[in-house]
Amino acid sequence: MTELDLLAFELSVSGRTLRRAAGRGAIRAAREGERRVQVSDSEADYLRAYWPLLSALIAELRTLPDVRLAVVFGSAARGELYEQSDLDLLIRFAHGGLESRSTLIDRLEEASRRTIQLVAFDETLAAPLLLADVLRDGRVLVDRDGDWPRLKRRERLIQREAAAAEARLSEEIRTELRELGAVG
Repeated sequence: MTELDLLAFELSVSGRTLRRAAGRGAIRAAREGERRVQVSDSEADYLRAYWPLLSALIAELRTLPDVRLAVVFGSAARGELYEQSDLDLLIRFAHGGLESRSTLIDRLEEASRRTIQLVAFDETLAAPLLLADVLRDGRVLVDRDGDWPRLKRRERLIQREAAAAEARLSEEIRTELRELGAVG
């Protein structure tokens, strides 16, 4: 029995479930072969605390075929969720309208017992700072079309775009402060 299988037993799931989650990107792990996956002690601690939340979200998302990509990011993905924290989710719909969005929020809020903050996938493509954060911290709950690996392949470019956007914002702030007489 592998360490992952022992962790799976502790979480009351199968080792296969955790290997699939690792393959999808929901779990940070190193693959050491087709059936061998290693997780760090800190990731095991994360899973002990957050697996019930992740699995509830995954179970709900499985029943929603219009959701093509769902990635949790922010405090929940980093393991820094507080009692009043909302859940940040990057979502791509196949046919995403307001009705789909509203239905998804309702169902995920019920499953997670938390407020859901949805960010549309298309919106992040024009927001490199946000997309870089999602790529750094995100945990993939559903990826029906292989969007996540395509994004990860572009991660360096997105990071450069985010750095440039951050530099532009910093310069704009300095300019505004100078105009207000706050900076010499």
